Amino acid sequence: MTDKAAVVERFASAIGGGDMTAAMALLAPDIVIYHSSRMPYAGIYHGHDGFLRMLGIIDAFWQTFGSAVPPLVAEIDDAVVVAGRVTGRPRHLATDLTIPVMERYSVDGGLITRIDPCYADLDLTPEQLGLHRPTGA
Repeated sequence: MTDKAAVVERFASAIGGGDMTAAMALLAPDIVIYHSSRMPYAGIYHGHDGFLRMLGIIDAFWQTFGSAVPPLVAEIDDAVVVAGRVTGRPRHLATDLTIPVMERYSVDGGLITRIDPCYADLDLTPEQLGLHRPTGA
């Protein structure tokens, strides 16, 4: 395992274990996180404050949330890619969803500088994701 992959694995372990102090210590002060426009927490989040704001939005959406399987971690070029599935129950639904996800992490100087999550389930409807289409769309 490379140093970059080890940083990402420590970050994932800290998040999974609820250790926000350890997780935040692995994020660069100017971290940037890009969330897909398909998700209810879409947007670009900057810095530690943005990361915490994003977590609050995600927490408000999901009643339960976690990893469905141990993720696959690989280093590709200058990035660390994590592939897996997340499962959880949105607060507005009575059923669980399982969503394939791939996250691209940039790591520099032992800190995560960028996270790009990509959710890959095209079968989910906007209603399942808590998104509402404008009238006439």
